[in-house]
Amino acid sequence: MPAPAAIDAFGPNGLGLRLEFNWRDDRYGHTVKIITPQDETGGIAVAHSLEGSPSDDWPASPAFQQLLVESRGPDRRIALLVGMSGTSHWSASIEPVVGAAAFDFDVACRLRQTPLHLCATYAEVLPPEDSLDDAQCRHLTITAESPAEITRSASGWTIQPPRADRRLPDTVRWRYRLALE
Repeated sequence: MPAPAAIDAFGPNGLGLRLEFNWRDDRYGHTVKIITPQDETGGIAVAHSLEGSPSDDWPASPAFQQLLVESRGPDRRIALLVGMSGTSHWSASIEPVVGAAAFDFDVACRLRQTPLHLCATYAEVLPPEDSLDDAQCRHLTITAESPAEITRSASGWTIQPPRADRRLPDTVRWRYRLALE
């Protein structure tokens, strides 16, 4: 089983977000946590990606089997991911936004057949009431770069590129931002 990895993004007020990458069945998923620079508990989970199963050709989130976390300066680490499900190949880069508690996601899928759906799905986690003080009572927001769309449900979010008639093979790309507001 691959070792877990994490990348952090801090805002000017000292609060930050951490993406923790963990191996789930046959792929990496990630948990989104609120952190502080002095935090020794590992942070407070506020969301996690929903992955699907090894038998899903079109999973709830991209299927990533390889992860590389690399440094891009003294306090900047980015995550690069690749993987496959069915006949589709996935890739992503995830970068912290400089000076903000936010991450920019750039996701692509190389299609060889018409997809049932392409998306990234997150479940919201409600932290225990006593785990956040007034300074940390912020909320996670997700914004998508047009033309990607976000659907909010009672339990989380789905981010997806627009549906389109495609000549196959084709590569579909979409971008979105997770931020602590």
